[in-house]
Amino acid sequence: METKSNSLSDLNLLVIAEDFDIVGNVEKGFISGAESVEVVTPCSRRVVFNDKDFDLLIAVGSENLLTFTKRVRSTLRNPILPLMWIASEESHILEKASDIYFLIDEENPELYKITKKILEIKSAVSMFGEMDINYTSLEVEQVNILRYMLSRKIMVATPVVSEHSKYGYIFPDLFTIGRYDTFSLLDSMESEKMLKGEFVDNIRICKNCGSAHIGLRKVCPNCGSSNIRMEDYIHHFRCGYLGPESDYRVAGSDKLICPKCKRELKHIGVDYDRPSQTYICNECGNIFEDPDYSYICFNCREVFKEDEAKKFIVKKYFITKFGEDLAFNGSAADVLLASAAESDPRFLAYDVFSVILDHEKKKAKRYGKRSCLLDLTLAVNGLSVMDIYDIISDTVSLLKLNLRETDMVSMLDRHIFVLLSETPCDKAKAFLKRIEKKLKMISEVKNSRVKISFELIEIKQ
Repeated sequence: METKSNSLSDLNLLVIAEDFDIVGNVEKGFISGAESVEVVTPCSRRVVFNDKDFDLLIAVGSENLLTFTKRVRSTLRNPILPLMWIASEESHILEKASDIYFLIDEENPELYKITKKILEIKSAVSMFGEMDINYTSLEVEQVNILRYMLSRKIMVATPVVSEHSKYGYIFPDLFTIGRYDTFSLLDSMESEKMLKGEFVDNIRICKNCGSAHIGLRKVCPNCGSSNIRMEDYIHHFRCGYLGPESDYRVAGSDKLICPKCKRELKHIGVDYDRPSQTYICNECGNIFEDPDYSYICFNCREVFKEDEAKKFIVKKYFITKFGEDLAFNGSAADVLLASAAESDPRFLAYDVFSVILDHEKKKAKRYGKRSCLLDLTLAVNGLSVMDIYDIISDTVSLLKLNLRETDMVSMLDRHIFVLLSETPCDKAKAFLKRIEKKLKMISEVKNSRVKISFELIEIKQ
C-alpha cells in the first residue's frame, strides 16, 4: 500500500529564486518542515554548493532563471538530483526542464507525490556504478548527461525553439545539466559514439559570436548601407525618357510630369509604362538592380556578408548501446570488462578478482606455490573516452588470444590486472614477451599519446 507522506522533514532543499520576495509567495508550510533549506538568488554572493548533499532542487521563477539554475546545479555534488520548478508563468520549456512542475498560484501538489518522484529518481541513480576517477570535467558531464537521460527515461533529447537560447533552439530536458554549452556537449558525445544524432534543422549563425539571433538585410553594393528603397522605372513613350518614378513626381501633387519634355503622364499603357523596378540608396545615391545581402547580429552587432555566416546543424539525440553501458558502468574499462565477462569466464569484476587474488596469496603461504600478477598501466595524454575504449578493447582482444584457461583478468581505473596462477614471474616473462611487442603497437596507434607500462609482481610465501 502506498504511503502518503505530508512532510519534507527528511529532505535537504536548495531553493533557487529570481529574488527573495518571490520565495515568500510559495506557501510557507510547503518547505518549512524540511530538514534544511538554503535559498540562493542571482544576487547572492555564494553560488557554489559542493560542500553539502541536497535531496531536492527547487527553482522559483520564470525562464529567465534557467541559466542561473544551470550555473548553480553544475556546482552540486549530485548535479542530476531531482528538480522541482514553481513557475511564475506558464512555460512548456520549464515543464520539460523539471521533474516536478506547477504554477506559483496553483494549489501545491500533494507532498507524497513529490517524495515519490524523488525516491523514483534516487532508485534509478543508485543503479549507476562509480565514475572513473581519471575523467576530465568534460567527461564527467558527458556521463552525467547519459545518466540524467536514463534516470528520467528520456529516450530522445529533442531541441525546441526558444528565444532565450543563443542558437534559437534549446534542449529543455538537458539545459540545466552541466556548465558546458549543451549543443557542444552533445556534439562531443556523438563524436564519442555515446549518442546518435539525427538531423532537425540547418540554420545560420553569427561568424563572430555564434548567435542565431541574426537578421538578413538587403544593402547597397556601393556603400553597404541598408538605407535603400525600391522604385518603379517609368518609360515615357512620347519623348523616350526612362527614369525612376521619383524623377516624375511633383512636390505637393499626385501628377506625373516628365522631367525631359514637361508633359503630364496620365494613362499607363497609353502615355507610359513601368518596364522594371530598381533600387536607390538613400545614403550614396547609387542606383542598382541587384542588392547585396548582409547579416547583422543582434547579440554582438557584428555585420557580415551573407556567405560569411556559419552553418549550424541542429540535431536530436538518441543514447547508443555504448552510451548506455558507459552510464551504468561508469568507465570505458568497466564497459569492456562487463562485455568481456559475458563471453569469457576469465574476465572478472574487480571485487571478485580481489577475493581470488587474496586466496592465491593464502595458497602461496600455505603450500609454497608461487603465482604472478601482471599490472598493465595505461598513462593517457588528452585522449577521449572513445580513444581509451579503443585502446583497452585492443588490449583485451590481445589478452584473450594469449591467456591460458586458468588465467584471470580484471580492471580498475586505468590498470589491467592479469593473474597467472601457479606461474612464477620468471616463467611469466615468456607470456609478457609474447604480448610486449603488440602492446607497443597498440600504444603507438594514438600518436604516442598513450603509454602502456607493465610490472610483474611475485605472489609467494
